[in-house]
Amino acid sequence: MLGPRVLVAALGIPLLAGMAYLGGWWLAGLAAVLSLLGWREYVMLFKNSIHAIYIWIGYLGTMLVILAWQTGAPPALAAMTLWSLSLLALLLPSSGQPQPAAAAGLCLLGVLYIPGTLGHLIALRNIDCTWGFKLLMWTMALVWLYDTGAYFFGLTLGRHRLAPAISPKKSWEGVAGGAAVAVLAAFGLGRWWQLPLTALDTIVMALGIVAFGTAGDLVESKLKRNVGAKDSGDLLPGHGGVLDRFDSMMFAVPWVYWYCRLVVFR
Repeated sequence: MLGPRVLVAALGIPLLAGMAYLGGWWLAGLAAVLSLLGWREYVMLFKNSIHAIYIWIGYLGTMLVILAWQTGAPPALAAMTLWSLSLLALLLPSSGQPQPAAAAGLCLLGVLYIPGTLGHLIALRNIDCTWGFKLLMWTMALVWLYDTGAYFFGLTLGRHRLAPAISPKKSWEGVAGGAAVAVLAAFGLGRWWQLPLTALDTIVMALGIVAFGTAGDLVESKLKRNVGAKDSGDLLPGHGGVLDRFDSMMFAVPWVYWYCRLVVFR
């Protein structure tokens, strides 16, 4: 499946880069589309556990979260609060259904997990008018390069399994090789784009991307394994679904955003 994977990347990366460059509602629209597709995949994974009403509540929550990330306006935040209260209130009339609290919990988890993380694409882009776009591109590039490096190092040198019960093909050698690629790329791209990062910032952020990106991959693998699914979907040939393709990004981008907000631009 290497050919389809390369083709999807060749088409998808320019689209992501273009939306990141335009920012604003263009990037918010892309984050919304990815989140809605991701929520649909999440629902299909847990279709036997999420009642119909919570599926549509989840779609609404997904859009509200992206709106809140994009605007940060009190009305959007108030709408999110009302959505959360409505979700809890639905437990009352659904008491006759099997495990209504579990269904509501899955709905809340999915909305936090998908648009809650993908919304950080918007937040990182908007973190600084001068550096936001470059930091977002730097982060996405490191995630992709780490994944690629880990894949090839694991394929050729992998001997010791990282988490065989969750993802049998991942190895410590792959993680180490991918981490080396990510750190080198972090310095190279940071210097090329003249990012306002110290050497310590660069190393910590790059290794954080490795750690959080790996965690995101394993979390999504665990979710699929719990329901006996190989992929979250089949939207992207060679990649699976949106959650399969963006699982690492969904954990890595929030890490970079909060590090930059608390350390770099404090």
